[in-house]
Amino acid sequence: MSNDYYKTLGLSRGAEKTEIQKAYRELARKYHPDMNPDDATAKSKFQEVQHAYDVLSDDNKRSQYDQFGEGFENMAQGPGGFGGGGNPFSGADLESLFGGGGGGGFEQFFNTGGRPQGPRPTKGQSLEDKLEIPFATAVTGGKASVNTVAANGNTTAVQVTIPAGIESGQKIRLKGKGYPGSNGGPNGDILLTIKVAPHPDYRRNGYDLELTMPLTLAEALLGTELDIPTPYSTITLKIPAGTPSGKRFRVKQHGVTHKTGTGNLFVITQIHLPDEPPAELVEQIDALQQPNPRNQISW
Repeated sequence: MSNDYYKTLGLSRGAEKTEIQKAYRELARKYHPDMNPDDATAKSKFQEVQHAYDVLSDDNKRSQYDQFGEGFENMAQGPGGFGGGGNPFSGADLESLFGGGGGGGFEQFFNTGGRPQGPRPTKGQSLEDKLEIPFATAVTGGKASVNTVAANGNTTAVQVTIPAGIESGQKIRLKGKGYPGSNGGPNGDILLTIKVAPHPDYRRNGYDLELTMPLTLAEALLGTELDIPTPYSTITLKIPAGTPSGKRFRVKQHGVTHKTGTGNLFVITQIHLPDEPPAELVEQIDALQQPNPRNQISW
């Protein structure tokens, strides 16, 4: 494969992060050793893809690579190093740098106990995804399932525990559920961005819930009792006679569950008037006509 990290991933130098991530996923699947047991070169290709991604997905490393090329990783730092007096290896051969003969020097520098050290363990690529959950699950907590693509290309269902009180835009991390690591490294993670589906009737205001409850004119005038389903149980709410439109009734501890408790439910009345009131009702209302106290208001 190419020594150019961009070519290794099949990208142009102006590639966006999303393009880098997508290319890595595809190539990691293609060359993963578990998927190519009969290909002796698959492991080295997979490692090259992994290394190219490690550099290009890191803004700092990518900037140095774009400026200095592949050699930026071998630059010595500090006095006498790159940027501090030139390359310390310039004009010197390997034997003079690490010693020669007797099995020491160069061999000793790159070996431990006479055995070559293999590539360092590398954590697998993490995945980002979105998960939409029902309104009720966000209020009380629960379980959900998300389908993710494993390294072998198969789709796997992963169970997710949804904490009560979660809101749209918050994230859940599933440790070790991403792509497998290389050289014994840990698996990557899955990072889920939560979207809470709207409810047809209930609204959320912080840890409180709000419900607009339609009332007929008769119910508002004479009073009534309403059975209201809440996230926890069905409650009976008493509406007293003469209740105006916009009246707020608080039901304690029937709102959103969170770490320190449970919010409240507010039921807001909304009186619905008939389109064509009966003639008898109009006559009765006319009989109740009296001076409006608003006429006494002055500035």
